[in-house]
Amino acid sequence: GGNCLLTRRTGDLALLGTPPALLFNNIEEAFDLVQWALDHPKEREEMGKAAREWVMADHTYLHRAYRLLNLPPPALEEMRKLIETWPPADNSGDVMGVRGFT
Repeated sequence: GGNCLLTRRTGDLALLGTPPALLFNNIEEAFDLVQWALDHPKEREEMGKAAREWVMADHTYLHRAYRLLNLPPPALEEMRKLIETWPPADNSGDVMGVRGFT
């Protein structure tokens, strides 16, 4: 899965890299892109899958937390496990090696 992303084109996007998204500058472009996505379900699905991979690779809240704490994030597969199993079943809040992080 994943969903096709539609987002406003801003200068800040350059900081994140180029997302696999439909980018618009104004509301008219946004409407045109939505219509294009509705008319092209296969491409929309492919973009959705690419967008999910892009987000999971480096753009989750957990990635941001690692950066804020100045810690190197784990490898992609370990990050996926952390995301999929949060919060911990024992409710310990132990993540990223920081006890009580919630």
